[in-house]
Amino acid sequence: MLNTAIKFSKTSSNILLKYFWQKFWVETKDFKDIVTQADIESENNILKVIKESFPEHSIFSEEAGLEDQQSEYMRFIDPLDGTGNFERTIPVYGISAGLTDRNNPILWVISIPSLNNIFSAEQEKWAFKNEKKITVSDRDISKSFVYIQSPWKEKERVLKILDKVSEKVQMTRIFDASAFSLSQVADWSAEAYIHTNSVPHDVIAWVVLIREAWGRVTDWNGKERTLESKNILASNWIIHNELLEIIKNI
Repeated sequence: MLNTAIKFSKTSSNILLKYFWQKFWVETKDFKDIVTQADIESENNILKVIKESFPEHSIFSEEAGLEDQQSEYMRFIDPLDGTGNFERTIPVYGISAGLTDRNNPILWVISIPSLNNIFSAEQEKWAFKNEKKITVSDRDISKSFVYIQSPWKEKERVLKILDKVSEKVQMTRIFDASAFSLSQVADWSAEAYIHTNSVPHDVIAWVVLIREAWGRVTDWNGKERTLESKNILASNWIIHNELLEIIKNI
């Protein structure tokens, strides 16, 4: 199953790289939310590979929606995470693909095409970047880089978080690309990612990648994340409880 996810992540990465410097059509889904030709072609490629390899699997993909096969396995696909960045030729975007078994996340693959990086993890089998093992950092909160989602959906709440967290950490960043941000936490480069109003295709398999990299993922009350969890914190363990104290009542 992992090899299939890596396969379609690589081929869809090539599709995104092909379009990155070219003209392509862009449509507005709703206020501040767009879809591009690259999103659709990347998604079509991924769906084709999954259906050929695992036709019995159910799939939830950002643009195509749900294809329910009444299977114990569900694939969650974001064929272009960070579409706004991509459309403006900002190279902070990625592909995210998760797999659950009866709602239990068991596999995740992230591709960051602009960096030629493939991140992957399977339950109880470690986390990898380009086939090399990775771990979260051991930095404390005063030396931490903390990534926060874009405030365009919950402006007041996210800006309050940004204000409070910035007082405690070395640096905060907003990239508006969950796949990129999570890969940085798993790979030692950042210490935490704070996300509100989560949707499954964005974050379903965070648990796998971060845990297999020896990090921690919970909701803002410190409880294990589930499919219904909306507010998520992923971190390097060391700063997790301190961040929870800051954000849990915001």
